[in-house]
Amino acid sequence: DQQEIADRPASLPGRSLVDLVNSQPGWLYEGNAVLHPRGSEYQTQFVVDGIPLTDNRSPGSGPEIEADDVDSLTIYTAGIPAEYGRKMGGVVEVNTLHDSQPGLHGQAVLSGGSFDTAGAFAGVQDTWGHNTIGAGASGNVTAHYLNPVVPENYTNRGTTGDFSFSYERDLTPKDHLSLDVRHELSRYEIPNEQPQQFPDLRTPATGSPQLQTADNLETRGFASYQHVFSSNILANVRGMVRDNSAALDSNQGSWPIAAFLHNNFREGYFNGTIAIHLGHHEWKAGIESDNLF
Repeated sequence: DQQEIADRPASLPGRSLVDLVNSQPGWLYEGNAVLHPRGSEYQTQFVVDGIPLTDNRSPGSGPEIEADDVDSLTIYTAGIPAEYGRKMGGVVEVNTLHDSQPGLHGQAVLSGGSFDTAGAFAGVQDTWGHNTIGAGASGNVTAHYLNPVVPENYTNRGTTGDFSFSYERDLTPKDHLSLDVRHELSRYEIPNEQPQQFPDLRTPATGSPQLQTADNLETRGFASYQHVFSSNILANVRGMVRDNSAALDSNQGSWPIAAFLHNNFREGYFNGTIAIHLGHHEWKAGIESDNLF
């Protein structure tokens, strides 16, 4: 819940959410914060406000949602609900921060630590009548972003950021509309080994140390509509569009390999579900469409 999230141990940038997941039983935490549920390889699914994200969310593969912007987590490694298909090793339900109390209010979090690590998060929300508007932003820097290949921790600086805006409205006592836009980024250096850091140790020697840099960018838009037919019947319709890109660049001193990568994909997702409580039984039905380009 929100109190446990607020009282969590501090994490390096890019790892606050996965560290919370790893605090629960059933997870194997590989180098660079890759989660393996029950030892399964890359079978983790994050479900953010009802929208599944099945790509790798570790610090070296994609930007994270800052834990301070999360209201609660529900973590499954067994007994996974029927609506969650595809990656089934472990499911992490993420509910982002939405406060039901009326009026204008907010919060701010500052953090710092060794390896020149510093972070800040701020969020504000205003509720009036049937409307709620919220905005949040976070930023983090560190000189220890990835797991270094040598203890000296050469070229390992990283920066992460997160910006979000949300709007909710109760259209009627039984109809609720939610809209959310979020932009996340991470930029970081790839740690050097000693021959890459000191050109004189190389064969053949070159004039400058290696510097390889990477970045991940993601922009997502969510929309959801909920209708309550009765106290026993609930329907939801959700949709998402997102743009995701990853890049890797090398300087002229990169040796023995100069690596370059520029990839991106776009995704359009839709699902509709209905849940019915009938006596001692729970019935669920739904449909989803996921298109990647």
